[in-house]
Amino acid sequence: MFQKWQQCIDAARKECELENWQAAEKHLATALAEAERFGYNNTRLCESLCKHAEVLANLGRVGEALDELDRALGIAKNAYGPVHHEVATILTQIGRLGTLYTLDEAEKNLKQAILVYREVKDERSALAIEQLAHLYGMHGRQDEAESLLRDLLEDLERNPPADQSLLGRTLLSLGNMCMSYDDDDEAAVLIERALPILRDDPECCQQAVDAASSLGKHYFGKEQFEEAEDAYDQAIELATNRPQACARYTAEALVRLSRLQTVVHQNYELAEELLVQAMDACEAAVPPLSVSLVRAEYARLAQRTGRYGRVEALDKLLFQNYKSIVDNALGGEPTYGYEMLAISHGQQLAELLCKQKKWKDAEEYSRWVTKMADRYCGETALYTIQSAITLATICSETLQVDEAMKICDRLIELDGRDEIDCLLLARVVPILVRTGRRSDGEALVSRLQSRIENAALDGMRDYNASAYYRLALANKHLGRMEEARELMAIAVSELEEETGSDSIFLAFVLEDWADELREVDGEEMSTVLSSKAADIRAKR
Repeated sequence: MFQKWQQCIDAARKECELENWQAAEKHLATALAEAERFGYNNTRLCESLCKHAEVLANLGRVGEALDELDRALGIAKNAYGPVHHEVATILTQIGRLGTLYTLDEAEKNLKQAILVYREVKDERSALAIEQLAHLYGMHGRQDEAESLLRDLLEDLERNPPADQSLLGRTLLSLGNMCMSYDDDDEAAVLIERALPILRDDPECCQQAVDAASSLGKHYFGKEQFEEAEDAYDQAIELATNRPQACARYTAEALVRLSRLQTVVHQNYELAEELLVQAMDACEAAVPPLSVSLVRAEYARLAQRTGRYGRVEALDKLLFQNYKSIVDNALGGEPTYGYEMLAISHGQQLAELLCKQKKWKDAEEYSRWVTKMADRYCGETALYTIQSAITLATICSETLQVDEAMKICDRLIELDGRDEIDCLLLARVVPILVRTGRRSDGEALVSRLQSRIENAALDGMRDYNASAYYRLALANKHLGRMEEARELMAIAVSELEEETGSDSIFLAFVLEDWADELREVDGEEMSTVLSSKAADIRAKR
């Protein structure tokens, strides 16, 4: 019995090293059956359950993994007593996986793990503290999370651990938390300290990739593009050591490298090649990763190249996948939010088809999305308003004037109750113009300008540039070119305040605005913006 059990454990370990999780799961299932023959309270069974649970989690079978860890915990407590490092390790595993389910249970298990680790003087209490901080961060308790990590870092620096990876992981966790607060400078210092520690430890490959990728994001935001490219390349190279465990980071790094090529170098061919690699990384993962991130970057790229085929195919695939889950759900059966995913991708698809003037196809998707958004979201929800505007646009372009006007009336009524965002409402103006309601369009623009100016007085500066741009566009649709030019100048000035007057990000946004103006016959303003963007790029 022992020999066969050991053979299965050894075979599973080799498959885990290769990240062949399905093959490893089969070996561990056999090992588990063999361990059962030694009796209930035996350490081989406990070890088999823990290893099998880890593989199940990697296969996305988290519920089964938690069941096996609960059983292993009972065996460990009987075998070793409640205060033992093995008990603490299992509690930490349960707490880590439990973050996907309930806050209270995960918090309880992680706090218990910390107490047990400290009782047996095991420095791995740092792992449980780090996981507890992550749990708090996930649930909006950032102050508690940051306090835990800062106290832990102070302790590890005062009493250096034998396992330096504990220090590296803590630096990375605190750095990522600072980055989420927009405290980029401190974040970069912490993560730059963490990376060499984590990179030198084979067991911390995933954390090293995360650190390199986080540095890439920091450098990109600071417009240190060479350093960003080096950091992303390093993340991708490190990920080759654990391709499955690091698949998400690989895909993210490839997407961000693609964005760098699109935004900075305007090398659209290379940008697309990188997105193809990102798609491959998502599809090769076990279980496969969502391609939503890749889809968003394809959309950004298509805006520049005019090649919408790939992003349209992705949208159709994602929409049909989620729609089929909703359609096939039995009465009362939970659908776990797939309605919202179907609505989101259906809306994206309808807007993409509108951009290509494929009105008939766009109408089919838009009507489905509008019906579902009304049912699941409520009349003032973002998706409900977005889908209504898209359907009204389609109706106005396909001579379904009465329906377009009814939708506009409903949207204007929401505006009267201050329940619709200015940026969305500005999209109603061209619909009113096309349906012969110019005076209503002028009245709407007047209200929009008042609301936008009030928002500026309230200090909402991050809102200003886009708001003034949309207002300029609305005036252009009304033929009020002098007002449109004045508002566009304000929009550009506000954008310069946000990004800096020589920023490559300023150039990129101006190019996007210029493209949109060109599509609506705003050649004059488009040329001005394109020229300004070109001047910025020429200085780089």
